[in-house]
This record gives sequence, C-alpha cells and structure tokens, in this order.
Amino acid sequence: MSKWDHKTTHVELGARGSIGDQKLTVEKDFYIDFFHIATKKCVSFKGFVIAFDDAYQANWNSESVYGRMDPLMMYQGTERTISISWDIVAASLEESVANLHRIEHLMTMLYPVYTTGKQPSVIQASPLMKIKFANLIRDSRNAGDNPQAGQGGLVAAVTGFNYAPDFEPGFFLPGKGQMFPKSVTMNCQFTVLHTHKLGWNRSKWRAGGKYPYGTDFITGPFSHCPDGKKPAAAAHKLKKGKGKDAKRKITDKALAKMLATGNSK
Repeated sequence: MSKWDHKTTHVELGARGSIGDQKLTVEKDFYIDFFHIATKKCVSFKGFVIAFDDAYQANWNSESVYGRMDPLMMYQGTERTISISWDIVAASLEESVANLHRIEHLMTMLYPVYTTGKQPSVIQASPLMKIKFANLIRDSRNAGDNPQAGQGGLVAAVTGFNYAPDFEPGFFLPGKGQMFPKSVTMNCQFTVLHTHKLGWNRSKWRAGGKYPYGTDFITGPFSHCPDGKKPAAAAHKLKKGKGKDAKRKITDKALAKMLATGNSK
C-alpha cells in the first residue's frame, strides 16, 4: 500500500491543476474557504461551483379566529439558509490525494471540541464554522472583502456535507485497496448566523454595510420606487386635459382617493 506524507497531502490550493484554475484561485480568490471556529483550523477548495441556493424565509405563527376570513399572522423571525455544490477535480494522482485529504479535514469540522482530563469528556464548543466564497457567501461589512473565511466569512451552523465521487471519469488506483477519485461532487447546507443587526429603524437599514452580496449600501437617499426616492416622498404626475402638456402633482393620499371614487377630475 502506498503511503502519503504531508508534502503530498498538504499543498497550496493553487499549486496543482491546470493553468486556468490556478490563475482563478490565486489571482481572483475564486475558492471556497471553511474555518472551524473552535479549533481555528481551515480548509479550502477551488471554486468549481455547480449549484448555489440562498433562501430567505420569514416564519409566521398563524391563528384562525371565529368569524374572520383571514388568519392572524404573528411574525417570528427571518431565517437564511444556503446550499452550495461544487466539483473537486484532479489532473493527477498527487492532486487527487491532496483533494481527498482536504475532504477528510472538512468532514472532521462537523464534530465538536471536548474537554480533556480525567473527568468524563463533555462538549466544550459546538462545531460552528465560518464560510466564504467570493461575494455570494461573505460578511456584508468591510471584512467581507477578505477572501479568507476566518476574517470575511459568514458564521454557519452546517447541517451536513455530501461526498459523491464521480464513477464515470474513474479513479486513480496506485496500490491494493486504494481508490482516489478524479472528480468528486460536494454539497454543503447551512443556516447563517449573522453577527450584526438585521432589520429596519424606520427607513434606515440597521446592519450597515453592503448586505448581503457586497454590491452597494442599502440605506441611502435612493430606492427602487418609480421616481428613485423614498416611497413617502413619491409624487405621481397625470396629464390634465386632452392634447395638453400641462401636468399636475398629486399626493399618494389623493391618488388613492381618486382611484377609489373613479374621479380623475
């Protein structure tokens, strides 16, 4: 049986593979990074992402009341869950060995930290992680610009990893009883635990930063209302008379009354 040492299993992410994926990894920070908070250990994979789903779900308690057609809805909270799938490919046996050892590191991150000593072991720290991938999985504050999960990632309660080697391209078979896959599909599901405030203070977004994908600030003088301003400041323009260019402004309240009565004069 072939034996592998840390020189084979622990190599830099961009050290092997094609020139193209090395450039994406090293120059574009295009990789998925995992950071185990309790142990401060980390592992990363090239960003061959094949599926990504970021779900935001508002949770409500529903209560039906006698004589009322619609239920009473009590808001509980908004939960964010992310699922990401990516391929791990190997151009050589050495790269396949290193990939599989990275996966071994990743799987151990689902386990907690226990106390040591003569007393029976008890859980000292839960297996929370921080995860970072480009601007899709990132802290919305300035730290999110850092490609490393320890500094720029989201705190995650990971529910599981799925390891699925692809049997079509086959395996490297260096010795008896040894199979190193040429391609693996991994999947990860987790609930995001935000470390900053969420929600609104009237018209101001409490979290600050560029939530959630780092594009632009939420709070500001502009919105996506038709006139580009805050809804309360919106004014609607209607043409008055036939063939005239003259316009008049009416308030939202007046517009609602006009639509209700059918009177546009």
